Amino acid sequence: MYGEIFFAALQSAAFVESDKRKLIDIALSYIPEDSITAAAIRKAMECYDSHVEFKEARKQIHNAAPGTFGIQGGTLQEIPVEDNEGMEIGAPGFDAPENVAFTIAGWLYGEEDFGKSLCLAVACGEDTDCTCATLGAVLGIISGASGLPEKWTAPLDDKIATLCIDKTSRGIWVPETVTELTERVMKAVPGFLGQDICDIFAEGGMTIECKEGDALYCRKTTDYLHRINGNGKDEALPIKDLCSLSPYVVRYAFPAFNIMIDYEGSVFFKAGENRKVKVTVTNSHTMRQQQWAKISVYMPDGVETVNGKGFCLPLNNLYGAKAEAEIEFNTDLYAESKLEFIVEVSLKGRHSSGAVKVTLMREAC
Repeated sequence: MYGEIFFAALQSAAFVESDKRKLIDIALSYIPEDSITAAAIRKAMECYDSHVEFKEARKQIHNAAPGTFGIQGGTLQEIPVEDNEGMEIGAPGFDAPENVAFTIAGWLYGEEDFGKSLCLAVACGEDTDCTCATLGAVLGIISGASGLPEKWTAPLDDKIATLCIDKTSRGIWVPETVTELTERVMKAVPGFLGQDICDIFAEGGMTIECKEGDALYCRKTTDYLHRINGNGKDEALPIKDLCSLSPYVVRYAFPAFNIMIDYEGSVFFKAGENRKVKVTVTNSHTMRQQQWAKISVYMPDGVETVNGKGFCLPLNNLYGAKAEAEIEFNTDLYAESKLEFIVEVSLKGRHSSGAVKVTLMREAC
């Protein structure tokens, strides 16, 4: 996910910014600093800045985020020894971080040469079709189609020829040319960008509002003083904070508030152990005033709440304010393998309410 977000940010910014280092810096602002993906990217930059020979840089990048994509087709004994001395073997499936960094390494060491950049990225091995295609897209956005070397574009002749896509079944229509594919994407753009960004009725043709300069960087929750007046401020989580959430956090949006259910590291419950689930409610600022959030818990028979079945907490109209309650319960008398209970949030004195289902599975002893 971090790799996808990194390159989505980089390629989006590349339409208005061409400085290589600034683009990498912008993209890094959208992913957690302590992620392995960010560490691998920084390693690629460190190697280039320290004039590390490319072959050695490949090894250092790999060991910063060791993947296994290149060895998944054979046994451990079949891994060639030559040129692989000191290369660590990572966890199966953990491949994206180093491939993202290999793409950046190819870009840096390629030193503005389109063909050299692609060849170096491919020479790193691993998931080469992705590294090459991703870097090619970045370079193409910056230079424009007319700026791509004819040596590389002429043999393709604008045609899409692939064995990776089934072009004849399941109702999928694959364009014959890159131009057709580009036109199809452009027709879809207004639908996912929305009318606030994309104006299809603009004089002279469709226009897209683009940010520039510092506005290209990811917004931070620290941009405003915590708990300052919340009116007019975007309470949506910045991308970096959103992708930093635990995979065990589920978010729900309602007109007057938002709910997050934190399963606290597991989707299982176990007899003999109390279980906890955290509920966080944030003000959507629709009514622009302080509310009182009532959190009610409805458990099935056999499940006992330890710290009460309801909470009434202030939900302020202040930036970063939230109402939080941790629900603790015991399942010793519950016999089923699947536990489902309801968490309802309502605003005192208002008709606004919303209910979500929490689902847990019994852990095998």
